[in-house]
Amino acid sequence: NHHHHHHHHPRSVMSSANNNATYWLIAVPKNAGSFTTAAAGDSGEKAQLFAADEAKATLTTLRQKTAKYSTNVELNVPTLRVGTLDALMQLSDELGKIDTQIEGVVKKIQRTYLDLKAAGDVLMVEGKTPAEYIEMFRWNQAKYPINANLKELTARIHADVSTTDDEMRTRLAKYTDVVQAVAAIERKQSGSLLVKSLADYVKPTDLIDREYITTCLVVVPRAKEEEFLERYASMDAEDAEKKVERRGGDDDDDDDDNDGDGAAGNRGNTGGDGAQQDDGTSSSVLDEDMMVRSGMSSEEIAAHRERVAKERRLAEEREQRRLQRQNMCSNVVPGSAKKLAEEEDYALYRVLVMRKGVDTFRLQCRERRWTVRAYVHDPQGSEDDKQRKVELTAKRNRLLATNIQWCETNYSEVFTAWIHIKIIRTFVESVLRFGIPVNFLAVLVKPHKGYRTKLRKTLEELYSHLGGDLAGQIDSDVDITGFGQEFYPYVYLTIDLEL
Repeated sequence: NHHHHHHHHPRSVMSSANNNATYWLIAVPKNAGSFTTAAAGDSGEKAQLFAADEAKATLTTLRQKTAKYSTNVELNVPTLRVGTLDALMQLSDELGKIDTQIEGVVKKIQRTYLDLKAAGDVLMVEGKTPAEYIEMFRWNQAKYPINANLKELTARIHADVSTTDDEMRTRLAKYTDVVQAVAAIERKQSGSLLVKSLADYVKPTDLIDREYITTCLVVVPRAKEEEFLERYASMDAEDAEKKVERRGGDDDDDDDDNDGDGAAGNRGNTGGDGAQQDDGTSSSVLDEDMMVRSGMSSEEIAAHRERVAKERRLAEEREQRRLQRQNMCSNVVPGSAKKLAEEEDYALYRVLVMRKGVDTFRLQCRERRWTVRAYVHDPQGSEDDKQRKVELTAKRNRLLATNIQWCETNYSEVFTAWIHIKIIRTFVESVLRFGIPVNFLAVLVKPHKGYRTKLRKTLEELYSHLGGDLAGQIDSDVDITGFGQEFYPYVYLTIDLEL
């Protein structure tokens, strides 16, 4: 009834038409709902006619009992080649897996199509909507001959779909690469100084490249500019300082903890040998008498002396390093920072750096949240980018169009393969259930919204008597429905059109 508005906005239609999103595929013996039985003597033509009548009666009964709950269409399941029971059981498991896999591919194509196309048409299957194709299903004898070996037929369908799936993966990867390449150029053209091309801001005269000295381009957040200008040339010194503090600092802390303000008052003092102190002050160490009087043991006194000596040593080292630092050659040429560009959030600076120190400089910048940009002077670069963007954009649009078309063609192929697998499953499950000669009725049941539970109960009432013959089989460890779903007295599969 509403198939024709599928074309305009498939998404809303599919979601509002949830009632057609899932079909139940059920199968029962032809006489399951007919309450007359064939006369024992009937054979041949008469028996066949009778079977047809029985099937009609069974379908009519089903329609009457479920009129409110579902719409039911008879499905033409051809009589396929049965083979051995063992082969069928094996095939039953195999088919369950293949069914799930092909459904995955069907939905992947559908999702890809929606991603590529965003709006517009719903994918058609041989010129019909998926719902129409299922409801008007005809077995494709030309493509899937019914007298073929079922295992081979199934394997062939499976192989075809796998090939299509691989092809889709390759196509999408190619398309994604081009999309990302275009995006990368767009970032270079329009991003912030962190990502965009710097060709427009850097003049050849700003770049110095000699045996010992080279140029680094640093992007600094505007809020950190002052800090950058203050510190960029003294980062080596800062880091050396930090290292010392890390090495010596821990010991100091321990000292404070151990003897409270005792050592704190004596920082930098000499040991008990009474030697003159570095800084020329004359306050002497706590003398031994006082220590003994305050109740310190000789071990404690010795430990105290050792600590004081260590403090003095550290102080000397620190002083020596300070003197070294003044003479230390920094990796960065002081005063070489030159602002080349600025925008809302970032500024671009050129800094001259000793070639041997470039890696260290990068690392130091990164620790301070400044970004060193790699740069090759290439004034032609941004022109080339413009040209490449034009070419890549054209390529992207070309691939987009062919991928959309590919989805349309292959959706039809994969969808029909999927439904043929459903039909093969229905056949295999029915033969395993109801035996030979093949004599079952397959019905496509379309549950009405809100009536699933009632429908399930009605089917249970109609067909519960079929369970009896199977009681023996169910005890064995064969899972009859293929997928450990709940067990129903009729063959039960679903076709789920939801994305």
